[in-house]
Amino acid sequence: MPHIISQIFDIAAEKDVDIGQFYIATNGKVVTRDFLDVLFKAYIYCDGIYDDETICLEISSDIQHQESADSISNEGIPEENIKKLLAFKFAGKRDEGTNYATHKGTIWGGRSKDFYSFNGREEKVSKIHVTLGQDFMVEDTLMLNCKGNLIPDCDLSYKSQDIEEVIICNVRRKGFSLQNSIKRFNRRCAGDIYDIKVA
Repeated sequence: MPHIISQIFDIAAEKDVDIGQFYIATNGKVVTRDFLDVLFKAYIYCDGIYDDETICLEISSDIQHQESADSISNEGIPEENIKKLLAFKFAGKRDEGTNYATHKGTIWGGRSKDFYSFNGREEKVSKIHVTLGQDFMVEDTLMLNCKGNLIPDCDLSYKSQDIEEVIICNVRRKGFSLQNSIKRFNRRCAGDIYDIKVA
């Protein structure tokens, strides 16, 4: 959805919001001119705010970024697509010999849970820490996905990112207030941790 990623950066520019970093994962099967254009646009928007280590395009053919358990290898991914993506200095390719689904830090949800008999960490989100006073300052790093949803953890499965209770706010909603949205999100968290239940 390159046009949605592009819209998010347009909204950020319109609202004079700095975006310091982005992380995009792709399996490289489809690489369009629109996608390449939006990668360049995103990099230019973020460039100079932080060092390049916070800006990342990751080419991944591991199970989390495939359609089925039979599509773990690079088979069927055109080599020219990989070359186009690796032309960006912020692009890298995952080690295909590594099973990322069995890493300790991997959340046990989505395709990791569907395709592996491994108990990783359960999906949970924490309250957002803020500093109150004359200025409202968010102390945690918030994640913005391509649907325009602001979420508290980048490791959530695609299904979990659609759960209403997990979404802090949608940046495309007319008149949204980050401060009010964070306050509402924190009220939804019982204690400091919210256990995610995917239907």
